[in-house]
Amino acid sequence: MKGQVSALQQTTDASNVANFAVQKDLRGVVVRDEHVATPSACEALDNGQAIAVAAGQSWIVSNSISRVSDPRGEAAPNMPAYVGQANAQAANTAIHLGRYCGEGEAQDGMCTLGSRPNWDQRASTMLGALAYGDTPEDLTAANDYVTNLIQPVPPRALRTDEVRSLAGQDKQAWRRRYNAMISLARTAMNDIVAARTNTVTLTPAQREQQRAQGMTQTAKGSWMLAAELEVNRYVSGRAWARDLQRMPPAARQIEQIKLDAFRAYIDWQQFKASQTQTALLSAILADRAEAPFGRPQQALLGLATMPVPTTR
Repeated sequence: MKGQVSALQQTTDASNVANFAVQKDLRGVVVRDEHVATPSACEALDNGQAIAVAAGQSWIVSNSISRVSDPRGEAAPNMPAYVGQANAQAANTAIHLGRYCGEGEAQDGMCTLGSRPNWDQRASTMLGALAYGDTPEDLTAANDYVTNLIQPVPPRALRTDEVRSLAGQDKQAWRRRYNAMISLARTAMNDIVAARTNTVTLTPAQREQQRAQGMTQTAKGSWMLAAELEVNRYVSGRAWARDLQRMPPAARQIEQIKLDAFRAYIDWQQFKASQTQTALLSAILADRAEAPFGRPQQALLGLATMPVPTTR
């Protein structure tokens, strides 16, 4: 009896030890499977990095455009309006006829019909695509549309003796205010153009999402395109939906955290956009508050005439 009891104890102990080893290995496998990065997690990280890079590059593009558009609006030296408003008008007309000749103008013999007729007047030139084409002409057309929308012909510059007079200094003060408002409006539009400028190399997952959506696969893309592809991947991506069905609970929690982070990123971008909107509304309010007095309008009316600079 003692031998049987001892043998049973040994058998039970051995069974417990073996079962413990099996349960330990099983637990290790479960922990491993729940915490190993899934392909979707790796794709989301790559796509998020592409979006962040594109956002930074679009900011650079917007500032680069402003460095050109602001001096033009201020009638700075070497700009058409520095010589006179008539010269600024002629420059605007020459750009339109040279790049965006319309059918009516071509029939009248003013120019030769081009491949982008009247693109400098159509909102679709700026907003009609998530990313402009690889050719610089598409980006140029978007900028030219903004120019016609915001300030097709800048007022002329005040020159020499004219700006030294008291009346000229009064005009110059209101001209600086005008320049500030135009710069604000133009910067808001520059941000829209820059967001659609190709500034980043798309990831393989993003190009695959392009194919799934029936879009032409491209090597490069804009911040707007990269962000939309990522949103659509979560909304309609079959690969992500398939992986989601197979994910263990911990992996699904990680996916939820990533979605929360992406929503926080979108909220942050909306906050930055709201600052621009607030600035625009403030400028409109200030303009309306001063309009009844007529000073800004009266002071700037004289800028419609040609200057007569003194030769020294």
